[in-house]
Order: sequence, then structure tokens, then C-alpha cells
Amino acid sequence: MSFTHRSRALTAAIAVIALSAASAHASISTQPSVILDGDGTVSASSSGSVTFNWIETPFAAYLEFTVTNPFDLFLDSFMVGSTASTGPNDISAVILDQLDGMGGSTRLTTDTNVANSAPGVLAGQANMFGEPGTVRSEGVVYNADSATPLLAGLAPGTYRLGVYDNGTPSMATAGFRIDESLAAVPEAASSLVWIAGLVLAGGATRRGC
Repeated sequence: MSFTHRSRALTAAIAVIALSAASAHASISTQPSVILDGDGTVSASSSGSVTFNWIETPFAAYLEFTVTNPFDLFLDSFMVGSTASTGPNDISAVILDQLDGMGGSTRLTTDTNVANSAPGVLAGQANMFGEPGTVRSEGVVYNADSATPLLAGLAPGTYRLGVYDNGTPSMATAGFRIDESLAAVPEAASSLVWIAGLVLAGGATRRGC
């Protein structure tokens, strides 16, 4: 194989490596969802998609899941119902607890105390999410973003993902995505790219001799 053909093949291989290093849907196992308050549903797939849908507030629900690889949590989508009661700067709360960490259950969403009045196991600290442009004095309001995780580099284990809304929007759908963490793959990908670079450099040297 000529140096030109070899370099093209290696370039294609590097592109494949880069694509494989991109985050992939995590494989999860779930327990039955629990609705603590209000009317709505929680659905999940084994590939890591979890959707909360509520048609009245207050609403509180959660899903417990187990994942075997490091992962990132994304707020993939958020849509307020067309007939929902709304108010200025509406927010909802997302709660994530690691259930099997050292010392027992650990709350990982710690931005604010907006879920202090949530029922049962969801009560306490939470992160806020809402529609674009929403601003709250309590802290950051996250928007749906399929590229930037809410929480990144989380360890394998068993978790509780919950949503709480005690006012408006009175109807909404929030879609979360659990992806294998990018942090789990860069070393292998970087090493292979480095080796490919050495091969190319060696080929260039031999060609110049």
C-alpha cells in the first residue's frame, strides 16, 4: 500500500475512532416508577431515555435505575403543554440521588432548595429547569440541551431520578437522556490516534529516504 493510500486509510480510521468516542446511549435497568403527587406518567427505555409527563400540579414522581458504566445526564427536551397554566419565570425541579454510594444515599442535584416542599424521598435540594429565557434569583435555570449534560462523569450504580413541580407550568413533558460518559473513552481513542500519527510519520520518513 502506498503512503498516500495508507494515510487515507488511517485518516478514515481516526474518523471512526472519533465517532465511537462520542457519547452513546447507556444501557439501564429500571424499577417501576412512582408517582408521589399529582397526575402524570413516567416512561423509560433500556437505552437510557426517561420521560416525565404531567397534566396537573403539584406533581412529584421518580424512577430508580441502575447503570453499569460511567454516564452523563442530559435534559434532552422540555415542552410546556399548549393549554397549561403558566406564570412568569416558571421552573420545575429535577432531583438525582445516588442510592448506593459510600455512606448510603447522596443527593447530587444541590443548586437550590426549591424542592424542600416535595413529598417523600424527593424533598430537599434540587436543580431548576425551564424554558429558554427563564431567570430565577435562586440560581441557574437549565434549558433543554442535547449536547451539554446537566451532570457529567457520574459513577456506575443505582440512582433515583425525580421531577417536582408545585405550581406552573401545570402541564409539561421533560425528557432526560442517560448516556455513557465521554470521560470513559478518551484514553483508548487518544492512544490509537497517537499510534496512527507515529505510523504516518514513519511512512513520511521512509518516503523521503
